[in-house]
Amino acid sequence: MMNENKLINLYEKIMNIPKKHTAIQLYNNKMMYVEVCLDILEFDENSIRLEIAESYVTITGFDLQFRNYNKNGIQIKGNIHSITFEDK
Repeated sequence: MMNENKLINLYEKIMNIPKKHTAIQLYNNKMMYVEVCLDILEFDENSIRLEIAESYVTITGFDLQFRNYNKNGIQIKGNIHSITFEDK
């Protein structure tokens, strides 16, 4: 049987494995969630440019805001008009 410390170490290793794919969930045009957001490159109320696992993504619209940014992803709210992808 695995002891508690070994289990904790295994969990930490799994959580730190780099993710190679990004999933994007869009809820109408008012909110989206982007998994595996590596960096916020540009931000203003009309445009957000993100670095994701294998490319860049630009979200345009108005009254854009981001929330809950962490290593797992980012939530974007506002009036989303377009989503554009660009290769790295």
